[in-house]
Amino acid sequence: MKSSKPNYYSTWDFIKSYNEKKSKGTLHKHESLLEKDFSLLVKNSDKDYYKEDFIFQQGNKSPVESFLTYFEIGLYPPPSIMAAIAESFNEYYFRKGDSTLEECFFGSSTKAVGNNSSLSDREFKFQYMFVTLNDETEKLTQIDAAEKVITKLKLECDVDTFLRQYRRYKKKTGRLDISEIKKKF
Repeated sequence: MKSSKPNYYSTWDFIKSYNEKKSKGTLHKHESLLEKDFSLLVKNSDKDYYKEDFIFQQGNKSPVESFLTYFEIGLYPPPSIMAAIAESFNEYYFRKGDSTLEECFFGSSTKAVGNNSSLSDREFKFQYMFVTLNDETEKLTQIDAAEKVITKLKLECDVDTFLRQYRRYKKKTGRLDISEIKKKF
């Protein structure tokens, strides 16, 4: 049964419901197959992120943004995140043009604020910093990563100001850098 709210499947409530069904063993067959394959990845991976039942939720407003976080740092998203995206697309098709992709993935846009992409544009420099800082192939310090972002994006601010803004962004969104996540394991 489809929800009356177009973006229900792209919410943390859906993820919670999915995980409850998983714990009860009542997932659909295709979801169970994804879970089985994902468990093989977890079993054979040397990455700590797969060892816990951990989802990049903090700092992500929706499962779609969580999916992008996984992609940007080179990790496979858990099946619950993939299910949220698949069901959001299904909801879009089920509604036969009565809802936009924006509504199915992010909800209705707010007149004064705009749609999801215009909102995220304001935070892009901090998202870029997050990806740059958490690139495990480079292992940059915060200062080096900030200098790289400022240069690449041609920002007009100094490193200290940018890092203060980045820390406020992280606090506001609850986002954790990889080094902070590793401390939890």
